[in-house]
Amino acid sequence: MPQYKENPLDQSITQEVDINQLENEQLKGVIGDKNEILKNGVYGGISKDDGNYYIFINSVGYWYSNITFDLQDKLLTIKYNTEYSEGLRYKQLFLIKPKNLHPIFNKAELIENGSRETLNVLFM
Repeated sequence: MPQYKENPLDQSITQEVDINQLENEQLKGVIGDKNEILKNGVYGGISKDDGNYYIFINSVGYWYSNITFDLQDKLLTIKYNTEYSEGLRYKQLFLIKPKNLHPIFNKAELIENGSRETLNVLFM
């Protein structure tokens, strides 16, 4: 069952999405098991099909833990820890959507193990 986290100050909902149950075929094509092109990392993108914003974690050789999302003053901050784990492969998908029609953020920041990183962009 997907987990929901409401962010009352920003009127948004963060939801973990089961990739196997995903109905958005366009997104499935980009992040699905058949696509092995994407490298290890955190990706963000807006789906052309539904206009929703997704955060995708493609873990190749790293364990991602303590993942948090914080929305304040139109800044999305994603914090997480990583640890090398040879041969590990898994994928996680998160949906961040507003409760109303207003944009919820216009800037994203990644903090990996306490250091700033670059958000990779998915074109969907």
